[in-house]
Amino acid sequence: PYVWSWAGSDFVNHVTGALQFPYPVYEIHDGALVVVSSGVGSVGAGPQRPLTTTLSWGGDAITVADEVSAPPVTRYHALVDGDRAFAGGDLAAARLLYQRVLEDETLTAWGAYMAPEEEHRWLRALGRWRLLILNATEGLDADAEAQHAALTADPQPGMPGTPVVALAERFWRSYRRDGDVDAACRYAMDTDEALTVLDFLNGFGYANPLFEADDLCPYLSP
Repeated sequence: PYVWSWAGSDFVNHVTGALQFPYPVYEIHDGALVVVSSGVGSVGAGPQRPLTTTLSWGGDAITVADEVSAPPVTRYHALVDGDRAFAGGDLAAARLLYQRVLEDETLTAWGAYMAPEEEHRWLRALGRWRLLILNATEGLDADAEAQHAALTADPQPGMPGTPVVALAERFWRSYRRDGDVDAACRYAMDTDEALTVLDFLNGFGYANPLFEADDLCPYLSP
């Protein structure tokens, strides 16, 4: 978007930064410009949801004041929102979102590159993995052990999400020995299965977050 004003000899754009909004709807609310974008129209962009961006006047320029994604519709986005809450220190919100990943049957699969049930198995395994770390972070060892037991019960080679089990086993082995979440996270990620988990998480298109090694354990995220 552009907001121009006459500066005596030429027009000046007051919108800072290269802002792009795919398929936007613009509205004015309480003196602020509110843009609702429905996402990029490409399969390669992955699953998307509406993003509401509020632009406000700061005295000399119009800048982004707030960005809010619509509530998750896919199980993948519930996991992503849980990770953001965890990394931001809102552990209660993270717990609720990870529980939704496990239990909410209204959440859908993207299903572009694998069968919906395979995708759901992967994401449920990741939801338990996150809850294992979250419980250990809060010192809830009995709850952490329950998540570890549920995740590692009767794993079958080749089952979707099995690489997550390897991470959980390494994490729990280290955590039970030392009680150190940081060290357990790093030990868990030091395995080939971590690369497989990253490949899965980074298979949801370029419009979604790019996961790096430390993102496998939200405890380590800044």
